Amino acid sequence: MSNRRWFYYAISLAGLLLGVWGAVGAREQAQIPPEFPADALKYPVRLEDVEVASPAQLHFQGQGYPLGSSVEIVSGETIHPVALARELSLVPFLLELLSGFFFLTVNLLVFAPRMSAPAAGPRAAPPAGAAGGDAARVPYRAIRDFYWATLLFGIAILIGGPRVPAEGLWPGALRPLIWIACVALMPVFFVHVALIFPRRQPLVERAPRLVPALALAAVGIMAWEWVVFLRYFMDPGPAAWAAIALPRTLSEVFLAVLVASGWLLLFFGRRRLELTREREQTNWLLWGFALGVTPYVFLRSLLRAFGIESPVDRTVDRVFEMCIPIAFTLAVVRYKFLDIDIIIRRSVLYTALAAVLAGVYLALAWAAGHSLGAALPAASPWVPALAASVAVALFRPTRRAVGAWVDHTFFKIRFDYAQALAELRADLPRASSQGELAQALRAFLEQRLQPKQTAVIVPTPEGLQAAAPPGLPPAEELSARAETAAGGLGRPRALPNSTSLPELERADFPAELAAAGFQLVAPLTAEGNALGWVLLGEKRSERRYVREDLELLEGAAAEAGPVLERIRLVQRVAEEASERRRLDELDRLKSDFLSRVAHDLRTPITSIRWSAQNLLDGVPVPPAPRQREGLEAIKTSTGQLNRLVTNLLEISRLELGAHAVELAPVDVAEVLRETLVSLRPQASARGLRLELQAGGEGAAAAPAVPPARASREKLYEVAANLVENAIKYSPPGAAVEITVEPAGPGRQRFVVRDHGPGVPEEDRERVFERFRQGRPSPYASQGGFGLGLYVVRSFMELMHGTVSAGNHPGGGAQFTCTLSDWAPREG
Repeated sequence: MSNRRWFYYAISLAGLLLGVWGAVGAREQAQIPPEFPADALKYPVRLEDVEVASPAQLHFQGQGYPLGSSVEIVSGETIHPVALARELSLVPFLLELLSGFFFLTVNLLVFAPRMSAPAAGPRAAPPAGAAGGDAARVPYRAIRDFYWATLLFGIAILIGGPRVPAEGLWPGALRPLIWIACVALMPVFFVHVALIFPRRQPLVERAPRLVPALALAAVGIMAWEWVVFLRYFMDPGPAAWAAIALPRTLSEVFLAVLVASGWLLLFFGRRRLELTREREQTNWLLWGFALGVTPYVFLRSLLRAFGIESPVDRTVDRVFEMCIPIAFTLAVVRYKFLDIDIIIRRSVLYTALAAVLAGVYLALAWAAGHSLGAALPAASPWVPALAASVAVALFRPTRRAVGAWVDHTFFKIRFDYAQALAELRADLPRASSQGELAQALRAFLEQRLQPKQTAVIVPTPEGLQAAAPPGLPPAEELSARAETAAGGLGRPRALPNSTSLPELERADFPAELAAAGFQLVAPLTAEGNALGWVLLGEKRSERRYVREDLELLEGAAAEAGPVLERIRLVQRVAEEASERRRLDELDRLKSDFLSRVAHDLRTPITSIRWSAQNLLDGVPVPPAPRQREGLEAIKTSTGQLNRLVTNLLEISRLELGAHAVELAPVDVAEVLRETLVSLRPQASARGLRLELQAGGEGAAAAPAVPPARASREKLYEVAANLVENAIKYSPPGAAVEITVEPAGPGRQRFVVRDHGPGVPEEDRERVFERFRQGRPSPYASQGGFGLGLYVVRSFMELMHGTVSAGNHPGGGAQFTCTLSDWAPREG
């Protein structure tokens, strides 16, 4: 439950507690007995130590003494001892209690649960053809106003009116102050309801500041009354009493004017209503308020404002106030007032009838037992137990029989439809395709609702498909018209005068659907999305679709939507599995092809390289200088080609999981030297220098490092791929720098750096992906398969190491490989 709703629940409970406190005070309220001849006294008089200037002040001041106490009224030389009586007798008090608690209970149980955010609150259907807009928020605002009106009305009834506090200024003065606030603010909410319920009236747009002005006036009157009453409570006297008259009169006139205005706004606004249900709701509201508030507002408060004694008793006020909840209840039951449902709990009805019949059993058993006891006196003690046993034994079967009878007699349509939905719920999951589901749903609706024609439109892998009679427009056209008719709402929409619920009917129902013989459109939804549509024609009986029919339609659509979504998901999973198998097969064929190509290329590459080396060695004759250059180029190119072939073979082995790496102590610097020796001809051909700094070599030698835990063969491949990559990206005349150094306790690293363009930030992870090449080198035209760096990362992971790409602060890319130092216990 939202925090907002809890907040209103808390206010309602606080109002209930205030009402209880007010009722306790009202019950204990004293007064000067009505038979005391207050009008015969010569004023001013003294009540105890307070000077009183009129009978009204005398009665008001008399309420400030404890119930049952005696006071003295001094008039001239005469002293009148008076025993204070209870102001409210039992019957009027019970009426006030009943009336006040009813309003507070409705506030707590009906309106507080609906006081959520406007977007989540109950919404009234916009008028036919309306787009919604602010009109859709009217029900929430009306519920909000009813919430505050019922809360204030209930509290005001239970407090009863402004009285002198008998228990002292604080907290006794809170009761009259709260009552004043309730009576001042309540009519403002009533006027606002009249302006917006059930539709916004034009006056709201013409005078947008009207309600705020009324609220400001109410607050001003309330504050004025608070001040004058507090002054009187603190220092009662004729002057303080006279100061109360003007704001009290103004408050009573304000109350009468606003209540009359609200009633007239409702009365004239009713003429503009289009929906019968809304007109009937407004009728009940009008009669309820007219009868409920007339005695208090117009026959008591308004007359009192002009100094006229009311002709009706206070008890009459409370009796007539009950017309408001009665009218409210009838509006809810008959016309779903403010979208409030009163659900008849059949289980309660079953139990009540079964209990009555059990009582009949008990009475019959008791009567039979008495007859038996008269005939057999010895059996008399067992008669009560026997009668009770019979009643208890028959209760459960009676309740079962009563339930079946009630369902079939009073709830026959709902009962039959509930049974049908249960059968549909069991049948629909058996559908294996959208077409089967559409046919099953169509057959169900035709059997149960008896429409002249039915179409169920569902999406299939081949497109929209309609289970419908021949001769209708294409499924795509019907779906587009159905979506227009639905207007984005998740409920059925209908042609005017085709249902018993006018709020579901639209004057702009698509003419194309009506021409095709359809009157009703309902979406098939899952998780709030419309997946398909149900279209129904006129009933064969030519009667309207009633509420139960529409509930069955919505229930069937609610059952079909998730099944339709499940079928779609199953089909998608099957398609994805088939596609995955196809891609896996293509991947396997590709890997097999590359492996075969690599194996087939290795033999001629080895032969070419061996032949070039023989010619360079002078077999059969020493080559000329230009021939040597060509042979060196052949040898270098075959080395590069051999590296590509080696990477292809390694990729195939990695994908097959055929690598079994045995880790041993390896001198990283030594492996790097071997790598540089094999790649130096390739670097020299580009005019590059290969520089190694490791274990005391060079002018700026790196610190000596212990052996690493690695595979010599794999480490050689890692270094060869990284150095060859650096050669490709280095400008002519630059150096490729390789450094070996410690990397913390038990770790070491070697770094390969070039002086090329570097690696962009977004590519530093992607360059290690299979078949992923970095940006083309501006210094060389040769490309590759994009496998070298993938092999580097794969081999480093096999050796429990890491590799990362980055840029050197001085420019160029650098690749850092980190390995663990060899420890004897690890071997």
